[in-house]
This record gives sequence, structure tokens and C-alpha cells, in this order.
Amino acid sequence: MMSTKTISIYDTIVELYNLDESICNKFKELRIDLQYALCDVVFKKIIEEDQYRLDDILSNRHIVADKLNVLMPVFNMYEPSIAELIASVAIKWSDTYDTDGNNVNTPGDYFMEMLDNLGLLGSDITYRGACEILEDCVDRKYGMDGKGSLFPLPDGSEMTQDKCSIWAQLNNYLIANNRYFKSDFE
Repeated sequence: MMSTKTISIYDTIVELYNLDESICNKFKELRIDLQYALCDVVFKKIIEEDQYRLDDILSNRHIVADKLNVLMPVFNMYEPSIAELIASVAIKWSDTYDTDGNNVNTPGDYFMEMLDNLGLLGSDITYRGACEILEDCVDRKYGMDGKGSLFPLPDGSEMTQDKCSIWAQLNNYLIANNRYFKSDFE
């Protein structure tokens, strides 16, 4: 069973480094208050499909535990953080889709794109403001257009983001922004 303890910045950096160095490097470039917010906000299941993203986080924790030769219960002391969610989505996005044609994007680039979509990269965002934005995202307190989510849709889009899985939100986002290219799974 998970505790209510959140993961530290140091443990997050170790985890991200062992998952994908590009994400780790981007995370380390963030202001410290944003790093804390990303670690302190807990990701939880709101709709049934969110369980898949929780499973991704746990799978990534297993990968890191194996690389570090540590027991899994060490990682299970912590609630899953939004930093872990965004990292796992960025890795899957990079592994699954070529979303920018000939441009080579790293998982770290996609990690930063999601933070930018949330409006977290501005210099006027405080720790409290970042936590509120992240908590609203986790709690799905955003409209049908996904404004306030990891994947907002452009104005005039006919797709909706509020009730679908995060993976479906990504797909809608890519289609609406004309960035949907052939998937490895198609």
C-alpha cells in the first residue's frame, strides 16, 4: 500500500535519470519551486482509464529499481507524483509517435511541452500557483477543450478532452495540431 509521503526532488532526479536522461536534464533546468510542485502534487485515478497511467508509473519504478538493484518497497513508500506521470507520458509519446516529421524530439522535449501547455514555464508562477495548476489538472478541472490539461486543443476543435483518458487526450491533441503521424502500433 502506498503512503501519503511524496517523493523528494533528489529521488525524482535519480528516477528520471535512470528512465531517460533528457527528461532528467530538463527537470534539473526548472526552477526549484516548480521542481517541488511537480514532486509534491500526487497523481491519482479520477476516471477508470487513469489506472493505465498509474501502471506506467509503477512499471517505470520497477525499471529503476532493477537498474539500481534496490527493492521495490523503497519506491512504494511514495505516492505517484505528477512529475512521474508527465515523464511516463513523455517516454510513451516519444516511443510511439513521430509527431514532428523529420525533427528529432526527445522525451525531455515532450516533458517540457506538457509543462508549457499547463502554463508552468512562465517566470511569474509561484510554488502555490504551480501546485494549484497541477492539482486542477490531476482533478480534471478543465473544460471540454482541455485548457488546463497536459493537452489543450486549439480553438474550434470538435474533440473533447474532459472525460477521456490521458492517452486519448494526447491523440486528440496531435490530430488537432496536425502532428499525428504514423504510429508504431498502426
